[in-house]
Amino acid sequence: MKIQYKRIAELDYFNVIACLAVILIHVLGIGIAELDPKSFQMAVIYIPWRLSQFVVSAFLFSGAAKMSLSFNSSFELSYGKYVIERCRNILLPYMIFSVIYYVVFIKIGYIRGSFSELFSGIITGGISGHFYYIIVVMQFYLLRPVWKKIVYCIPWYISVLCAALFSFFTAKAGYVLQLFDINFIYTDKVFLLYIYFWIAGLYAGRYYERLYGSLKDNSRAVYASGVFVLICVFLAYIQFAYKIRIFELDNFKLITDTLSIFILLEVSIAINSKR
Repeated sequence: MKIQYKRIAELDYFNVIACLAVILIHVLGIGIAELDPKSFQMAVIYIPWRLSQFVVSAFLFSGAAKMSLSFNSSFELSYGKYVIERCRNILLPYMIFSVIYYVVFIKIGYIRGSFSELFSGIITGGISGHFYYIIVVMQFYLLRPVWKKIVYCIPWYISVLCAALFSFFTAKAGYVLQLFDINFIYTDKVFLLYIYFWIAGLYAGRYYERLYGSLKDNSRAVYASGVFVLICVFLAYIQFAYKIRIFELDNFKLITDTLSIFILLEVSIAINSKR
């Protein structure tokens, strides 16, 4: 049975704040690269810069939630029409801007330029650093029928646990491959690295009313979880500034990003409630 697609206003606030965080990351990037790591100024900008590093996970979570909310709705397109729509609205602009970036890079002498390099850059998202997100998210979009099947056929706790394991071990795949003298440099372009956040978003959309109620009822606990995130950020700064290794903080990224996503969603719900 087809149902009416429900627009979730707080997810719009969620995406707006995440977009501002992306801008913040790029603005502060110059300081991160040039300031003295041990300086007070570095500490001031490093903390918000590091706190914002969850935004890619957040965008995937939000995109998956919206996809899940559209399943079986009256606005759901056939798979063929859906792929065409995604290609027209996302892939085509990406290719156009990739060419524009490439031409500019040739003009300023950043690269020599060749068709094979341009083609490779478009396929891998390597022309500019932030383009990799398009490559990742398109992989998720193309697998839409798979996600729908998973959401309606597999219990959430099984899917989320399996996805977490896939993401964790994909993150370590590069190290393992190097043991066999295989240098695979595209780990961050493979959707399996981010599948945990996508799967979590799918089930968030599937059971959004329950998630919404749980966040509203446990808002203090959600905000309190930010203490763990802040501790990890502080440790990251200490390791960055003093070149010491206390913990392998990347092992906690699934946890800190998840907590950050829930905190941001809680903030977005609070903003929407006060409209």
